Amino acid sequence: YHVANRLMQHARDPAKAAPEFRPVMQPFFADLPPELTENALHVLERAYLRHLFKIIAEKSLAPDVSAIAAFVDDLRRHFAVRIYSLNYDDLFYRACPDLFTGFSGAKSPGRFDRDTFFSMREADALFHLHGSIHVSYTNPGAGEFAELFWFDEVSEAIKSADYSGSGRDQGDGTFIEKSASVLSMPHSFYYSEMLRDVMTCDTLFVIGYGLGDPHVNEQLKTARAGPNPPRIVVIDYFDWMEMFGSVSPKARHLIHTLRIPVYESITAVPGPRPGWRQSVSDSAVIWSKGFVDFLKETPDPADFVRAIA
Repeated sequence: YHVANRLMQHARDPAKAAPEFRPVMQPFFADLPPELTENALHVLERAYLRHLFKIIAEKSLAPDVSAIAAFVDDLRRHFAVRIYSLNYDDLFYRACPDLFTGFSGAKSPGRFDRDTFFSMREADALFHLHGSIHVSYTNPGAGEFAELFWFDEVSEAIKSADYSGSGRDQGDGTFIEKSASVLSMPHSFYYSEMLRDVMTCDTLFVIGYGLGDPHVNEQLKTARAGPNPPRIVVIDYFDWMEMFGSVSPKARHLIHTLRIPVYESITAVPGPRPGWRQSVSDSAVIWSKGFVDFLKETPDPADFVRAIA
């Protein structure tokens, strides 16, 4: 999909195609076969996009989400829960379909309600920062030009997932550069609200995040660098010696972005919570056995949050 998109940009305007990669890609651009026209590449890109949506939708239906539902529901009984997903899948939506998304929920397709979005700041919410398999386009005339809608049924969203009527270089709503996605509606609303949430929350869960998105890292770093940083709970899957023995890029982000002193002051948590490591300052705890094991071994997440507070 990425290659087809870049080649289509080159076919449209060789002088402006892939500016960030042009020095590397120029030799390949020079040898393109003549049959790779803009129209042919456009058809290929659209086909890839439909196929990607279908794969994600099928994979999302496979896992049992009951443990995720129990995790979120227990937290919701005691706290306001705001989930920012960087994935397109709908695992958390399947687990908790009543979470606020910003889209009007009376009927599908639902339109993003920009007028009331910021009045719902205390609502339990789920925001897909980069896009969702539930978000796509509807019939012409139903909304503004190239406006995204929410579909309860993914099969309906897929029907128009390959729409490209706005003429943008990237498929509408599906951006190769993730940082570009937060400039479009509704993702721009999510991104602005994310900074407020990470700055004011009591406890910040970072689950399965590779720390590879600069625009997200900047939000987390801003929150953790403040005078009253939120306690942070990192849930991931990695080997401690492999992660920190060679100072991996992810380890550097744990230190500099999330402000966790992993080398000097991380110790095993004593008592009834084996597997956790906690900073001496008590501002961070890390679980390295993966989200699935966390769900199995933490039947009362709200009690856990209170215990580490």
